[in-house]
Amino acid sequence: MQVCFCRCSSSVTTTTTPHDNLIPCKEAGLRFESGDILQIVNQDDVNWWQALHVEGAVLD
Repeated sequence: MQVCFCRCSSSVTTTTTPHDNLIPCKEAGLRFESGDILQIVNQDDVNWWQALHVEGAVLD
């Protein structure tokens, strides 16, 4: 399994995507801010990836 991390280029909250019909489970949505680091854990859905918010991470 390949480990994948990304740095967010924008902020996303449930209020910024209230009418997005592609979200498979709105209750499981992940809030993140610009600059946050996410670990991508599943890319099976072509519209929405699953990720974990990495606390205190710094990518150079």
